[in-house]
Amino acid sequence: MRFSDGFLDEIRQRLPISQVVGEHVIWDKRKSQPNRGDFWACCPFHGEKTPSFHADDRKGIYHCFGCQKTGDHFRFLTEKAGMSFLEAVEKLAGMAGVPMPARDEREEAREEARRSLQTPEVARRMEIEGTDTVGNTPQEFAKEVKVEYDKWLALVKKTGMKF
Repeated sequence: MRFSDGFLDEIRQRLPISQVVGEHVIWDKRKSQPNRGDFWACCPFHGEKTPSFHADDRKGIYHCFGCQKTGDHFRFLTEKAGMSFLEAVEKLAGMAGVPMPARDEREEAREEARRSLQTPEVARRMEIEGTDTVGNTPQEFAKEVKVEYDKWLALVKKTGMKF
């Protein structure tokens, strides 16, 4: 499922990154300045004795000066908690009180079809046999995935496939 930048930004704005990260670390009381949105802790990604992991609520990012890991709310949950991006968005939207957008199954199908255009198997089969994985000609395949043939042909030329 695709999410608009506005939807993701709203989650980031409503939810301080220190709240998300704080579920996985203990903030260093001496080095952190909560009134400025400046938090320090030992890194949850690698073992260390002194705090080198920084979360900045004003910027909405974290960074570890030891292992160089950096990111936002969503990246933290995907890397640390092992969640998929969709799971991270659902969890953070719930924490922030932002309703999830309605699913558009047709758009998801189109997006999946667009991704399939970029797989090496489809490209190889199109080049060798002139058909995709289900036997469609390039024109049928392009119509099936709702891509105008001219745009699809430009993609074919760009990738160097020949028919």
